[in-house]
Amino acid sequence: MTTPRCPRGQLDGQLAGQLDGRFDGRRVGRAPGDCGTRRAHTATGESAPDGEDGQILLLLVGLIGLILMVLGLGWDASNWFLGHRALDNLADGAAIAAASDVDVRTFYASGGREITVSNELAMATVRRYLLEVAGDSGLKRVRASSIRVERSPAGPRVTVELRATTPAAFLSLLHVVAPEMVGSASATARVRAP
Repeated sequence: MTTPRCPRGQLDGQLAGQLDGRFDGRRVGRAPGDCGTRRAHTATGESAPDGEDGQILLLLVGLIGLILMVLGLGWDASNWFLGHRALDNLADGAAIAAASDVDVRTFYASGGREITVSNELAMATVRRYLLEVAGDSGLKRVRASSIRVERSPAGPRVTVELRATTPAAFLSLLHVVAPEMVGSASATARVRAP
């Protein structure tokens, strides 16, 4: 029994001349004489049942979709981390600016022994700071949710809490509402001895 040989033009990517003439035209996974067809075969050389052609394509498309979703979630998670850090930096700067804006009349009237920060002055300072600086942080819709001035033995303590929307690209494509970021910081105004 002789095995039919495939013409050289139908070897479908095989390099016939590289096997020193010992190549008989048979291909792994194909039946003898099945030269140019692209029908799927099992490991034993039998034809695959009908309807199973193209399943690897579906698996590949699903895998690519899964990889893109993981990359998108990683992108959003890193944006949230960097945004949260930027919001904490903004809150820190706003608290320092508000604590530095002391009531000058009280300070000079006490001979430099007493420092006071009023609530109204702290709120105005924080709002002015956010108008000037928040645009450079890359965050959107930054707002002060809480500004507190507390009396302490060391001096007035200003606590600022800011809120901003989380920068999320992938979650917005899925119509998922991104969580709101919260950043807070405190600063204390102290009298230093000369």
